[in-house]
Amino acid sequence: MPALRWDDISGGVAHIRRVVTFSVSGKPIVGHPKTDAGKCDMPIIPELHEVLSGRGEGYLIQGKSSDAPMCKSTFDHKWRVLQDDTTALAGATPNVLRYTSLKPLHRTGVDPATQSYLMGHEDYIITANCYTEIECEDIEEAREKMNGLLPMLSVATRKP
Repeated sequence: MPALRWDDISGGVAHIRRVVTFSVSGKPIVGHPKTDAGKCDMPIIPELHEVLSGRGEGYLIQGKSSDAPMCKSTFDHKWRVLQDDTTALAGATPNVLRYTSLKPLHRTGVDPATQSYLMGHEDYIITANCYTEIECEDIEEAREKMNGLLPMLSVATRKP
């Protein structure tokens, strides 16, 4: 997951340049994303940006000092505090938040390449295979679009 620092958030964007993983004991390990595509600029919804802007120094969710990344148990605690401060995050995990952020992008017609960029994937196939599910609404929307094409197809196939 991203190892965000407060200064990584500016202008309505989270500039993701590093990630944190946890050892078996829960010790944080800060490193680079697996691929260059993992380094991206993620837009933040205005309500969340307002909560996050200018709030602190060091790591967004920090350990014993502002310049130390958090251990797993501290992360879990700090995530719960952030959820309490931000109603939109109630009950969400970082992975759920990541997954659910893609569905509205897809539904509003954001193109696949942009979706892939925002997810930090090098290829849209990864995004499509891991994060995109076909739901009843998708099938109904496709049916409506096909129905809208029928009049155009009948006109196009008429011979003069």
